[in-house]
Amino acid sequence: MRKRRYRSAVLACLLAVSCACSGQFALAAGADESGGTGAQVLADAKSLEKTNEQKSADAKDLEEDARQTADDMLAGNFGSVTEKFDETMAAALSEEALKASWDSVAVLLGKPKETVSVESMEVSGSCVCIVTQEFENFNLQIQISYDEEEKISGLYMRPVAAAQKTQEPETAGAENPAEKASGSESQIDSKESAAAGAENPAAPKDSAAEAEINEEDSAGYEEFEMTVTGDPSCPLGATLTLPEDAEKPPVVILVQGSGSSNRDEQIGNNRPFADIAHGLAQRGIAVLRYDKRFFTYPELAMEISGLNLRREYLDDVSAAVALMQEEERVDKSRIFVLGHSLGGSLVPAIAAEHPELSGIIAMAGSLRPLWELSYDQNQELLSTIDRDSLPESEQELLETQTAQLEADMEILRSDALEEQPADASLLGLPACYWQSIREYCGMNFIDEVEMPILVLQGDADFQVFPDKDYTLWQETLADRENAQFHLYKGLNHLMMETQGKRDVTEYDTAGHVDAQVLDDIASFVNAAA
Repeated sequence: MRKRRYRSAVLACLLAVSCACSGQFALAAGADESGGTGAQVLADAKSLEKTNEQKSADAKDLEEDARQTADDMLAGNFGSVTEKFDETMAAALSEEALKASWDSVAVLLGKPKETVSVESMEVSGSCVCIVTQEFENFNLQIQISYDEEEKISGLYMRPVAAAQKTQEPETAGAENPAEKASGSESQIDSKESAAAGAENPAAPKDSAAEAEINEEDSAGYEEFEMTVTGDPSCPLGATLTLPEDAEKPPVVILVQGSGSSNRDEQIGNNRPFADIAHGLAQRGIAVLRYDKRFFTYPELAMEISGLNLRREYLDDVSAAVALMQEEERVDKSRIFVLGHSLGGSLVPAIAAEHPELSGIIAMAGSLRPLWELSYDQNQELLSTIDRDSLPESEQELLETQTAQLEADMEILRSDALEEQPADASLLGLPACYWQSIREYCGMNFIDEVEMPILVLQGDADFQVFPDKDYTLWQETLADRENAQFHLYKGLNHLMMETQGKRDVTEYDTAGHVDAQVLDDIASFVNAAA
């Protein structure tokens, strides 16, 4: 098989799938890091709203340049784009490679409609512009980073759900694939009993798009800014949420899914980690959440040698645990870690490294290697494509991509993975990243974990599969008296009420983490503590 080199400067895409983790979605040359065919080590920038008066003239100029760059790619003027690359970008990505990447994206996006927005912000001293373009099937966000000389130093693309619809989603009659897979209705927690007469502490705010917490929402807890420092050169912003009037409560550390994600694990108007922090605090439990390293320092995602789970996750988790062990406002002897999606898949490895923890919580995580999730997601995606309706050229491209997917999977499933050069591309990510995926796979550590374990999943999750992944947790931990399992009827990957869809448009509608999930986490923490 011809060796393909990993393009660190651009994470472009062959097949588009939803991320198996935090709700981030990627398009990439091979595969989504969270389990699809799209590179998932994206430099996902912070959403920073600025008025026109606050924006500098330089930022406005770069926004216009970013808009023109997106228009040039849409029009096929790829030479106009590559001539603006800095030396690193120019060496890594040719005009022909950029065209091939864009063409492969267009296969699944559908017809272009219009540019929705152009935003800019400063990230680690660089200006980052995000252009959102509307297409027939998805919106596409193009993130362009500029250096001090206003050259393009980074270019990232990802599909996102379209803007929130005003009409009610069609949920009636939606088939629930996990009901058949679970085999037993008794395995599925009913939300109805919890909903009756129970107030949801994460109830919808006055505006679904409102990011700030109003006075009524914040009743019952206080929040304090902190810093998590897994690497002295990469301090991360963090928030400690404390229950009011609680003396030294237990604390839960939240670990996001894959991709660059802020401390709220925000996707669109959904902020599941903020919901969990506030909801648990209102139940007497402290919560620490922090920005991911590649979110705060997106340029680090371009360093192939540093693309591994140790750098992306584990060092910062260790720093967060150490921080809480020194925190006088919480009970240092009652520290828990809750991981979501890829973070949930890592909790066995985290527990093995930190036996001092009081318990771990896997929320929509998996014990399977990440490439298996990627493969399953791609198979589901491919099953939805009407190949006969595609132009012949696009059919041929899709066949090529599918063949490459199978070839990459053959390597990932074999010992040949260890023989791959660090920068060899497999499913759109460098081999060194996949090698760390194999190293820290949950099945390697789960037998070593003696502390209490809580496993949570929604039966409407289309990113981590209830019939395979939730069942595997149950089978693996069947003899463990301190393991608990909850499969929630009608909840999606974000532990929010499903809209009845099995693609990224599932997250069009703002929601909140279900109250029963918060109750079950609180019960587990209090019992284990």
